[in-house]
Amino acid sequence: MTGNLAQDWPVYVLLGAVAFFFIYIIVKSNLQDRKNKKIQKKEQNQNE
Repeated sequence: MTGNLAQDWPVYVLLGAVAFFFIYIIVKSNLQDRKNKKIQKKEQNQNE
């Protein structure tokens, strides 16, 4: 980190990619949890 944007841009690109990757995984796991909960509720209703 020299403070010179021309030299530091790969660092920022990597940081952005890592941040995007983490957000993507978190969002994806949350969506899967919601789908699984809906499926579980449907199964519980059928069992009753």
